[in-house]
Amino acid sequence: MRVSRRFRDIACSAHSLWASHVLAPLLVEPSESMTRNELKDHERRVISQVSTLVERSKSELLSLQLPYGISDYRVRNLVGGLLPSLVTRSRSITTALGHSPFAVGSFWAFLKVTGTPTVRTLSVSSSRPSGCYEANQLTFPFESSTPPQKIDLPCLRNLALVNVLPPCPFPGLRSLSISFDNFSSIPSKDFIIYLRSTPQLTRLVLYQCLLVTKDAVQLQPVELPHLKHVELTCGPTLCAFFLERVHFPAAAVFIWNDTRETYQHGNDVTRMADTLREHLDSPHQHRYGAFLRISDNAYPIPSDDLYNKTWSSWSHGPHVTIALYRDMDKRLVTDVQEEDNLTVRLDFKGYRDVVFLANRLSHLVQPSCISALTIATMDNLANVFFGKHASDIIHSFPALTDFAWLNLTTPENLAQVVRAVLDPSMMPLLRSLRIRELGQRVRNQWRTNPSVVALCEGLRERREAGCPLDYVPCIDTVISLKNGYDKTMYRRGVPMAHGELLDKLRGMLDDAQGTN
Repeated sequence: MRVSRRFRDIACSAHSLWASHVLAPLLVEPSESMTRNELKDHERRVISQVSTLVERSKSELLSLQLPYGISDYRVRNLVGGLLPSLVTRSRSITTALGHSPFAVGSFWAFLKVTGTPTVRTLSVSSSRPSGCYEANQLTFPFESSTPPQKIDLPCLRNLALVNVLPPCPFPGLRSLSISFDNFSSIPSKDFIIYLRSTPQLTRLVLYQCLLVTKDAVQLQPVELPHLKHVELTCGPTLCAFFLERVHFPAAAVFIWNDTRETYQHGNDVTRMADTLREHLDSPHQHRYGAFLRISDNAYPIPSDDLYNKTWSSWSHGPHVTIALYRDMDKRLVTDVQEEDNLTVRLDFKGYRDVVFLANRLSHLVQPSCISALTIATMDNLANVFFGKHASDIIHSFPALTDFAWLNLTTPENLAQVVRAVLDPSMMPLLRSLRIRELGQRVRNQWRTNPSVVALCEGLRERREAGCPLDYVPCIDTVISLKNGYDKTMYRRGVPMAHGELLDKLRGMLDDAQGTN
């Protein structure tokens, strides 16, 4: 195929592009049926192609992707002949090792004897099968029978490991991520002790690492004064264990993901919440926005069906996410995955006392500091549950000035939420209410809509009590609700167009607010 000279010149001048793919020819594996001579020809072709890519990269530092580490290639001499000269001028190395301890050990040994003066990022993963975490196979360097052998990576700043432990301390690390597909039997204290050798860390991720707390009573705290982002996946007790022994700035983002596999080792949510509150305690008063997300499934599928049913029990959940955002200067109407101004995010799986969790959220900082609350109920069971417990949950935040409701629910369920949040005796400081989606049955009048009735009654009560909202509640969209299979069922329809019907709703709310 002919390529224009101009296109070729442009492509050849993209030095960083070639530097990122110099080992791409290694992905072309030799055929099983190749003879010895054919294998040698294949090796020469690959070396020639890699050499061409290296030449085109000019002086750019290389990004090396090693598909099998250094030991599982059919042409054994290929890697040995190529790698040493490339590693010495690489910026990052990514490799997926085999499941045997030899593959891991041989890779670390290779780095030890090879000059790696410019490597800033190292990512190593191992496909260890389930149950292959015996102590004699996977240990920290200070716990092994032989002293750790230092690997000289003077510029290493980012280290990501999957099913692999770091071979030695790297004091210059800024980012450390250690993950396991299955829990190891390594004592949690070993991970804490290793952190002593990484005082410059700004980002830390430990996924299914913290499990066992034996012999950790006398463990001295670790100071990580530069940490800005912490992410843990473990049980509540292990989270508390970490917070008690690793000290880092309260301004750092802290994310905790629950996992049911750790419940057998303790489920002390109270201890975790108390420890986290001590961590967040600060002499400086901040204004926080809180976020509460509830669903029956871990990954809820959006449904057009809505129903009013008597609450019975969860089918799979609940799955609860609670989060705090710092220094909110506007009403919090955002998805929980965003990290702008995020202080804390806690993801619970299967902890059934949602009211208790909401209360714990309200006390992570001084209750008077939480001025904004956003609620997201992601499926029908969550909607029904929240409708029943709206007062208990919302009234855990007595200092609210701003409240937002994100998801469509039935008028009956939303009415319970509106009554709770507009209650002047319990929420006297409230100044704004936002409802992203309000449901209205097709062909019904506004005065028969329970949520609209609750809005009007609540606005009048607040006006009479001397604590009116600053303005009429904001309703982003009104959704038409179609009849379902029975009187308790509805289906999401289309958004209601602007016109006389919406003008009537606005007029009713203006009258109740006293702005007409």
